[in-house]
Amino acid sequence: MYKKLVMLLFLAMLTIGNVWAAENVAATVEDPSSCLYFAHPVNTYNTALEKKLLERIRQKFPTMRILNPNEPQYSEGWGRYQKQLGNPMIYFIAELMPSCTGGVIALPYRNGRWSPGVYLEMMVTYVADRPVWTINATGRIRKVKRFPSGLLSIKENRTYAHRPY
Repeated sequence: MYKKLVMLLFLAMLTIGNVWAAENVAATVEDPSSCLYFAHPVNTYNTALEKKLLERIRQKFPTMRILNPNEPQYSEGWGRYQKQLGNPMIYFIAELMPSCTGGVIALPYRNGRWSPGVYLEMMVTYVADRPVWTINATGRIRKVKRFPSGLLSIKENRTYAHRPY
């Protein structure tokens, strides 16, 4: 069940480790050139909730650039990786996340469970020793001290991803 996710995580860690180690940058929230990656389930894309949470993130981290993978400029890369490799997550991990020296801020589903994609983005960031935060639907932000549980299987996630948040 988790074989594909484990393999993707392994590939992601190798890719991120190599790219991020080559950068040799310290991740600091105070660095105005830092970027914070907003990992969130696809069923929140283009919703009022997504807009509200982005505003809250900008309020909490005013000096950081927020990278939202839902922005239109990333659709070409997403599509390219989907076509060539069968999984767009590698695009986000290999091409977008390395520039996010400020870490990741991740949104679980309302019941606290995690989509495999969002969880992978958190895990890769955590392994790269960059900051990981969580945000909930009310906008409460917390720094991750202990990695969260509640990872959904890919099959379980399909039922969540295709219904309103």
